[in-house]
Amino acid sequence: MENKLIVKTANDVLKTELNGIQKLSKVLNSNFSNIINKLLKVRGRVIFTGIGKSGHIAKKISSTMSSTGTPSQFCHSTEMSHGDLGIISKNDIVIIISNSGNSIELEGVVNFCKKHKIFSIGISSAKNSNLSKSVNMSLIVPSADEACAIGLAPTTSTTMTLVLGDIICVSLMKKKKFSTKEYRNIHPGGSLGESLIQVKKIMHTGKKLPLIDENASMKDAVLEITKKSFGHVGVINKAKKIIGIMSTFFKDTDLTRQEADRLVSETLKNCDDGELFFESSKNESFVLDDNKIKNTSYDTSLGYGLRAVTDDVTAYSHSNEISKKSLTEASKSLLSSLKNKNGKISTSPQRSNSKMYSDVNPIEAKPFGEKVSILKNVDEYLRKKDSLIKQVSASISGEYQEIEIIKSDSQSFQDIR
Repeated sequence: MENKLIVKTANDVLKTELNGIQKLSKVLNSNFSNIINKLLKVRGRVIFTGIGKSGHIAKKISSTMSSTGTPSQFCHSTEMSHGDLGIISKNDIVIIISNSGNSIELEGVVNFCKKHKIFSIGISSAKNSNLSKSVNMSLIVPSADEACAIGLAPTTSTTMTLVLGDIICVSLMKKKKFSTKEYRNIHPGGSLGESLIQVKKIMHTGKKLPLIDENASMKDAVLEITKKSFGHVGVINKAKKIIGIMSTFFKDTDLTRQEADRLVSETLKNCDDGELFFESSKNESFVLDDNKIKNTSYDTSLGYGLRAVTDDVTAYSHSNEISKKSLTEASKSLLSSLKNKNGKISTSPQRSNSKMYSDVNPIEAKPFGEKVSILKNVDEYLRKKDSLIKQVSASISGEYQEIEIIKSDSQSFQDIR
């Protein structure tokens, strides 16, 4: 019984507020059109102000207007009376929102607009209010029952004002022919901004592309992959058309990318999560002790890891050998551990991570002699700094790591660290 009452109350609120919204059609007349045309001609900004719940609604409308092609700013009416009236210029239009239209806190901004001949628009539910009588133009929100349980808290009235604000913003967008391109320019952040990014804005072109001729040697391919730091290299013919792609992890092996995709998909088809993780790393270090190179090291590693997760079972296999045979055996091993499991693979993650490192390979950025010179310069500098220094140890280390992750849907994620 109690749950039924909750649902009934919710539906009553929805019905009451929808009835109020439908009454807004009475406002959409020639007066509304004249206000839109006036706003289209503003040479400055549209300044919104209000107090209480009306202030919150004004702030939201101002934000929407700014993001849809009409520069706007919100300022609380009380703050305006304490010095923030200074944000208003003669080229601005001020929109004042107040349900009653008689709030005493509005007097400061209303009087300022009248004194300095700043064009003002009032949005209120009272035609004969002080606000409606004092502004140049006004929009009267039709009277409607508040959805509040005691009929006092602003609910329907604020919803109606918010919807009216959206109507104003969208009307301005239509008249200005505000485009997706313009919206993208002022909204680069968040998931919405990311969804609007064009490939041409982030793609690499020209000399930045890792490309080799089809008749180039394997050595040339490896050098180009390392130099451009993409982990892949495109193969082009005499007509400069790409005829194939080579990867860091698919060179010198009988394992093809297509075969890797097939094995990953087959292994993870009944799993909740998993991936094929390739990794190539290089490590280098030098130690200078008393102006002499005492220790050097250079290590490389290449391999993969195949992971599958279903329910409470996690299966993992790894190898330093990248080959069709090795990955096939790894797949069989995981499948044997996941018998009678029936999970549902999760979708691939959004590409939301930021780039933390540059594409420069620190190990190959400077020749061996320059690295030794740096260490010797450190030794010399410190000894000159204080005659009491008798022994100096200095070291340089670098690491370069390339990774590629392949998901069950064949999506590939690369990174350089």
